[in-house]
Amino acid sequence: MNSASLVSEEPITCMGYCGPQLYTVIKDGQLVLSEVPGAYAGIVTKGIFGRLECKSGMYAKRENRVFFATLEDAVKMGFRPCNKCKPLDEEHFERVKSLVREPTLNDFYHRPMRRIDPPTLSESLRW
Repeated sequence: MNSASLVSEEPITCMGYCGPQLYTVIKDGQLVLSEVPGAYAGIVTKGIFGRLECKSGMYAKRENRVFFATLEDAVKMGFRPCNKCKPLDEEHFERVKSLVREPTLNDFYHRPMRRIDPPTLSESLRW
């Protein structure tokens, strides 16, 4: 998959009035259009996700960024939490524990980084 097919935070624009600006966000394994960029952001080249305001995500190239509607969406796509912004606490980990193979939150934070390619817009959007 080439970088041109990845999700970015750039809003989708259209000719003429088409309502509010829309973002592409991964929700339930599919790309959907949303008026907000999601609850979490990820970096596909590293396979990590974090808070929207995380400095690590802000330094990533736009073509390598992806948004997630929920914590579960990020984890189901195979992303691990960012060690800088620490988006998960023990309570969050309990919610997603059944989705990961790591037995502890600390192990989950220290899972090796790896590239993860999200779905493309053409694969996921249903008009």
